Amino acid sequence: MNTTEFLEEWRKFFFSTKGKIVGVTFQKADGSIRTMSARMGVYNPKNAPAPQGIVDRVEQDSIANTLTVYDMNADKKDNVHKGGYRRFRFDRLLSVRYQGKTYKVSA
Repeated sequence: MNTTEFLEEWRKFFFSTKGKIVGVTFQKADGSIRTMSARMGVYNPKNAPAPQGIVDRVEQDSIANTLTVYDMNADKKDNVHKGGYRRFRFDRLLSVRYQGKTYKVSA
């Protein structure tokens, strides 16, 4: 399986979760490891503004090999609200936890 097919399979996986919580561990651009509890399909949550920028996130994510998700535990600067939209790169994905199983990711 080539890298493009690999990334597309993971993209399909995330969209197939239909809003269920998925644990994601990935390497950030600065080299640190980040783990988040992410959900797809969150629109207009009460405590987080919609993502800024280009309206068509799916197209933008596809071009950049990223995925925009709603991180249930993201800290906000005002310390009042939790949760917010975050993005990760598929080529830095390390593992995924879903429905009690952990999947190690390797291209």
